[in-house]
Amino acid sequence: MLKGIVKTISLIPDKEGNLFIDVSFPNALETSYNKQIIFQQEMSGTAEIVTEDLRLIERLLYQFRDIFNR
Repeated sequence: MLKGIVKTISLIPDKEGNLFIDVSFPNALETSYNKQIIFQQEMSGTAEIVTEDLRLIERLLYQFRDIFNR
């Protein structure tokens, strides 16, 4: 996992409905397992934007939410 700060979000989605987001990473590209990710232009990935404080158990259950909603 990488922690970052959202800097900008595109106003209009692309053809597939995706939004482009610029993210700043205060700890560079070091994961929660202390591994370095090599930077490449236009890297893509999935993200979960946290906007509220949750208990640890709630955060763990949110990871499974997408599995059951498919």
